[in-house]
Amino acid sequence: MSDKDDSPQDTTHSSESTIGEQIKYWRNRGQISQMDLALDCDSSSRHLSFVETGRAHPSRKLLLSLTQAMEVPLRARNTMLVSAGYAPLYEETGLSEPEMDQVRSMLQMLVRQNDPLPSMLVDRYWNILEANQSFHLMCETFVHDPELLKAEPLNLVRCFLNPECLGNSVVNYAEMFDTMVNRAKRLVNVMGSDPVSQQLLEDVASYNLREGLEVSDALPELVMPLRLKKGDKEVSLFTMVATMGAPLDVTLQELQLEMGLPMDDASDTFLRNLIKEAAVRDPE
Repeated sequence: MSDKDDSPQDTTHSSESTIGEQIKYWRNRGQISQMDLALDCDSSSRHLSFVETGRAHPSRKLLLSLTQAMEVPLRARNTMLVSAGYAPLYEETGLSEPEMDQVRSMLQMLVRQNDPLPSMLVDRYWNILEANQSFHLMCETFVHDPELLKAEPLNLVRCFLNPECLGNSVVNYAEMFDTMVNRAKRLVNVMGSDPVSQQLLEDVASYNLREGLEVSDALPELVMPLRLKKGDKEVSLFTMVATMGAPLDVTLQELQLEMGLPMDDASDTFLRNLIKEAAVRDPE
């Protein structure tokens, strides 16, 4: 990695910022003019300007309208409501809570039924909450230190970038490193910084396997190639990310379903054989 500081620089949307600074941050992030945002929210650009500079205070109704128009993530909306002196609106319910039973069962079924496509459900920090058999078998095939797969929780980013885990088996490591670092940085910029996310960024930076490898400022792709090779074992995948549409719970909005689709027939056969061999080796 280069000597430049790759940590997130813009913290004007944090809970320590004024509500006006946070509104301006999200408006600029979305590249929305004051006039357009004011029109979308049934307000005036003059009043919005006053709100952003602290000369006026937004009503709860206006603030909710602004955050919706700017498509601010639910966690950040709660932060903005509290900063403005209002109660948070959106709940954050753990997946282990009883009220999440149906959702959790649905998500588990979705992940498991994707076999033989490697699939996993991850939280905002890319901790793996649920993974199917194909994913576990793929990791066992290409891992260098099997003990690392016993981490609780197993983290997707650390798993694929740590050279002693799967990193040394990733053929297109530079591409994957670039994409995952950008995704991690953008997550911190969107959700705000905390000790867990900062530690993840530091760990990722330490996994750089190539001298002088730099991270670009390009937007991370939602579809990314992943090529794994260890000995005579090889598989090539397209990885995709899916999120839940219009959730009203912070936890659900931050969940991501990560899937690997075979690039070619050989990779498809490889994944199917992993499942078949496991069935023969460990019959139920």
